[in-house]
Amino acid sequence: DWWGLGVVMYEMMCGRLPFYNQDHERLFELILMEEIRFPRTLSPEAKSLLAGLLKKDPKQRLGGGPSDAKEVMEHRFFLSINWQDVVQKKLLPPFKPQVTSEVDTR
Repeated sequence: DWWGLGVVMYEMMCGRLPFYNQDHERLFELILMEEIRFPRTLSPEAKSLLAGLLKKDPKQRLGGGPSDAKEVMEHRFFLSINWQDVVQKKLLPPFKPQVTSEVDTR
């Protein structure tokens, strides 16, 4: 679900949800009617990606066309990503935690 990805990425990049209200009815109104606001610190590429993923009309949403994921992967935000390396699990994580077992959650 590209909308869901957009919400998660927005929260990760901006530190808050794109829409929020404790009253669920009001929250749904905000989602349907309000324009998304972006922090000035966000790069143009990040704004473009989030705006595309969070388009209200699913037919206009990034990834909502016949190319699906390819359209998202080709967005300029991901220009430096080698998707073949991602698929082949060749990328090293920026941080690798030291764990003592498979159930270690520290």
